[in-house]
Amino acid sequence: MAVPNDSPIQRIRDLRESAWRPKLVQFTRRYLKKKGVEAQVEFSWGANRGEGAAPGRRDRRTDGDGSSLRAKNLRIVETILESTTVLIANREAWKDPWKREKIGNIALLLQALSGRRRRSVSR
Repeated sequence: MAVPNDSPIQRIRDLRESAWRPKLVQFTRRYLKKKGVEAQVEFSWGANRGEGAAPGRRDRRTDGDGSSLRAKNLRIVETILESTTVLIANREAWKDPWKREKIGNIALLLQALSGRRRRSVSR
């Protein structure tokens, strides 16, 4: 959960009665409830612009990674979930040279999107 760097919000409890539009609605609702924070949580139809933001409040987010948040001058109040991207290939597909090449291309694209260095492919 992130807010502008100059926001007075310092902890999750400071977010009471706020509105959020994350992609993981039920997960966010359960998390906020567990923390004792009452907030309006609705699904975000946004792709890359203000996802996780409440209507008219694109400065409060629940989606995004550290680099995208820093680029938007936002500060993380609390991390509610960390995830990684994993590509899994079917063993039979991996044996086919044409499919293996396509799987490698997909892996390269995913690595480029995530900003990670290329890792060796497991066989």
